[in-house]
Amino acid sequence: MKKPSLILIILLSLSQSQCTKGIIIDSALAANLAGDKTALIRLSGCGPQPFVSEGFSYCRVAEGPMNDAAIELIAPPQATNCDETACVSFKIYFPDTAQAPYEDVIQKGQVSKKITWKQLTGRENFTAGDRGWWPYTYSISWKDGQGMAHKTVSEGEIRLRVYRTLQCDNSGAACKSYSPLRNAPNAKEYAWSWVADGQEIKMTTSGRTYVAPIAGSNQYPEGTR
Repeated sequence: MKKPSLILIILLSLSQSQCTKGIIIDSALAANLAGDKTALIRLSGCGPQPFVSEGFSYCRVAEGPMNDAAIELIAPPQATNCDETACVSFKIYFPDTAQAPYEDVIQKGQVSKKITWKQLTGRENFTAGDRGWWPYTYSISWKDGQGMAHKTVSEGEIRLRVYRTLQCDNSGAACKSYSPLRNAPNAKEYAWSWVADGQEIKMTTSGRTYVAPIAGSNQYPEGTR
């Protein structure tokens, strides 16, 4: 019987040590016990929020087509050491808690999973009934240096606001149109305008607002608040 070469034995040993190497275990008070479990998420297509958020995200959309609006769950790229097919799984809950949550996984080797609002709701359009809180949870399965299995569970919320672009009376007449002013710094409707904390802030008497950083300030991109 042919004996394995010394080089092969070394390579196998190195490979095994990489698989069983323990990860850094946080010894502080667990986030779930502190009431601060913060799952990572990024929203797209529903307001300019290009950043990964910690536990809370805000989505502002008009009634009508969902287009490419999506929810993207984020996972550590190193989350691959577990016995399950996928080490990261997640659930998205509907505002109507009687409805079963949407469930999916993030495959090993991937760092995120994008779910469109069309996939989530099974519809093509946002409606006023979609407005509300959309809680989500995800869990990460992992092993410590001794090969013991553990699970980290995090959670968060999406606040979805669906606004009307047209409001009519009960007879369907006397209609008024509506559009937000997040990208309209020079709109003539502003009643108040001021500067605070490096941002230009404007507001109309009907409650429409505009907030943007002043040039040279280190704030969010224009019109994102």
